[in-house]
Amino acid sequence: MNFYNPNEQPARIRFFHAGVTAQPVDIYLNDRMIVRGLNYRQTTQYLPIPQGMYSIKIYVSGENNLLASRNANIEGSKLITISQDGDKFTLAVTEDIQQVGYPESTMPQMMQPGMMGEQLGLPQSMYSQHQQQYPINPYMKQYGCQMPQCGYNQYQTPLPKPIQDDKRDGVQSKVGNIRFLHFSPNLPAVNVVLQNGRELFNQVPFMGVTEFVEMKPGTYTFQVKDATGQILLTIPNVVINPEDVKSINLVGLLNDTPMLEAVIVNETMIS
Repeated sequence: MNFYNPNEQPARIRFFHAGVTAQPVDIYLNDRMIVRGLNYRQTTQYLPIPQGMYSIKIYVSGENNLLASRNANIEGSKLITISQDGDKFTLAVTEDIQQVGYPESTMPQMMQPGMMGEQLGLPQSMYSQHQQQYPINPYMKQYGCQMPQCGYNQYQTPLPKPIQDDKRDGVQSKVGNIRFLHFSPNLPAVNVVLQNGRELFNQVPFMGVTEFVEMKPGTYTFQVKDATGQILLTIPNVVINPEDVKSINLVGLLNDTPMLEAVIVNETMIS
């Protein structure tokens, strides 16, 4: 049982739908709906909640068809990814970017555990007590797939900037940060390299989440390769700005439907 403490720094969670069957889902915390109709490749905004243990359940949207469930202790900032391998759905709970430090006067209100699904001073765009469906993200850009160089989708949704310390040797360094998340069930562990051959991430397994690495500002082309060096996916024209925090989410299926692609989430633009 969770106990509401208005002076406690809230935890925060968000959800990303990487299940390849592409059916919309409804998400429940402690058996109360908090998200309705989350589509494949969509990510939610952050939801502040009291820290504690929660029951998380995912249903086919509008149906009593349970896809996955688990209990999770939610502290700090968590990313909960809906992934799929064959007919099996999984909820992966991973550490997300560090919690934003809110001034006391602007700290978001938390949901009391007995009132999950109701709106308590949270932005209307996050969810509604009437459980409105998330809109399609207007900032998403979709590119066609031309194997082995598939396109990618890029999400940039409004979000508070995380606290970062970019000081090195007493000099303020303006860099971006990027990480890679592997949610393509028919791919083996993959390597992520730049077009110039520099390797950023090595042997990332299915459902693997890397640490962030620093990138100088610029425009980059990323290549996802298997252990033999074969290019599985090319992700072109990724712009890294100073203080960006971006996640590259590998989703879909190689040589199948839905197509293999990357969803790039700008973490500094989600609220």
